[in-house]
Amino acid sequence: MYETINKVKYFSLKLQFIENKYPLLLDISSLLYDLVLTHDFSVIITEKEYFNYEFSQYFWYRQGRPIKPYHRIRTAKIIKESPLVLEVIIASLGGIWVLLQIIDKVQNWPLNREKLKLEVEKLRCEQQILRNELLIKHENLELLAESRRAMREVKNLIERLNRSPLILQAIDTNIVKLENKGDE
Repeated sequence: MYETINKVKYFSLKLQFIENKYPLLLDISSLLYDLVLTHDFSVIITEKEYFNYEFSQYFWYRQGRPIKPYHRIRTAKIIKESPLVLEVIIASLGGIWVLLQIIDKVQNWPLNREKLKLEVEKLRCEQQILRNELLIKHENLELLAESRRAMREVKNLIERLNRSPLILQAIDTNIVKLENKGDE
């Protein structure tokens, strides 16, 4: 099959965590899985092609979400030193928007809320968020989740992230251009 390669804009999200010198692998893997769940939730409630998805207990299973390969969160970098640094690539503007809103609600992560708001604003300016009619209709996460009957999932995701012993210390977003194969 012929593959085309395009330069596609994605979003880079860099997360820096405070952790014990030797954190439990279970704590790290749980955090990673909870971030994947949060990302997938964000994509499902913001991307039109998933509007027919109905949330159920299967959402929480490893293969329980119908996310297309081009919408899946990707790993750019993991550095396990002190601090733990995780950099991921996200394809969905709505996905990163909701993910940042959920991160803002995690009580155990004493982030600079003003910086987080500036990161969201930076994304709005760089991607002209006004083209995304969904985000115009829903100014906040709660209204968006209610419209998809997914408030229970929002609360559970926030609670899961709150339980993590790894504490988010810093966050940064950027737009990146990646080589994208046409058949992905």
